[in-house]
Amino acid sequence: MPPKLKFVDLFSCGGGMSSGFIRQGSFQTIGAVDLEVAKPSHGIGATFCNDTYERNLGLRPMSADLAITTPDEVASHFGFTASDVDVLISCAPCTGFSQKQSRNHIKDDRRNQLVERAADFAEAWRPKYVVIENVKELLRGRHKHHFQALHERLAQLGYDVFAEIHDLKEFGLPQSRIRSLIVAKLNGTFHLELPRVNKHRTVRDAIGHLPALQAGATSQKDEMHTCPNLKGVSLERMKAIPRNGGSWIDLTEEQAHLRMDRLMSLPTILQFWKTARVRRRTSPLAFLVRTYQILRTDNAVWRTGCVSASPPFSCARLVNIKIAAISCGR
Repeated sequence: MPPKLKFVDLFSCGGGMSSGFIRQGSFQTIGAVDLEVAKPSHGIGATFCNDTYERNLGLRPMSADLAITTPDEVASHFGFTASDVDVLISCAPCTGFSQKQSRNHIKDDRRNQLVERAADFAEAWRPKYVVIENVKELLRGRHKHHFQALHERLAQLGYDVFAEIHDLKEFGLPQSRIRSLIVAKLNGTFHLELPRVNKHRTVRDAIGHLPALQAGATSQKDEMHTCPNLKGVSLERMKAIPRNGGSWIDLTEEQAHLRMDRLMSLPTILQFWKTARVRRRTSPLAFLVRTYQILRTDNAVWRTGCVSASPPFSCARLVNIKIAAISCGR
């Protein structure tokens, strides 16, 4: 049997990516790093994900800030050398790229720079492969320059970079999850052909064998099997969402009161106008008027979750304002 390829997992979280490599059978983990921070306000160690990684994979990740931690520090912590690393996994936080965070349409989150740290570790260790997963906006979103900078550095180091966007339900995940998949190979060309499933898996396929629970209850046989304590509108919304692939955007106009609101203030809309491409060809007043008209009349916008047509505009997604920006040029 050939020796297993050794990998290090940066931003390892609970070990999802590492588990996939281990289950394939040809890999072993020799290092992992995660600061255990979900939101900056939660503080270091708040997620306890290193406990999960250790329990499932038998290795305790290093708790460290990868914005400042060096490759030598990681190698010294685990006792390996650069030549030991065959594969580098680096799945930096996606929060700052995701289009579901309205602030990302305006601000470049400082955490987005962590994507480029993969090149620093690749330069130090020279692994045969670098593997990265993130939201689709890493490749084609407003802040894609972080990927472009990473691509340029990896290419300079001799890596051939393969990058595509896929919906992972096509490969057996019981969820529609559109992600950027990036693989870089050292000193050679690389192309990835992933086998697709014939039938999409559902959540019921994955966890339907678990016993049903009431809201707020936890299984006596498995403490990890627990049900959120939903009440009131939240519980009513869950019951109203269509089964087998439905979402809250499928709610009818009669169920509009169940839609998820997110207040968008006038200053926020004006700030978006300042950064939008329409700035040079329309006034802020015209932008706001067009936004107001769309929020009142466009059914497609209403289906994204808008439940109020008067300021402050109540929208579930900034896509409403993006539609207004596009329409201003008409």
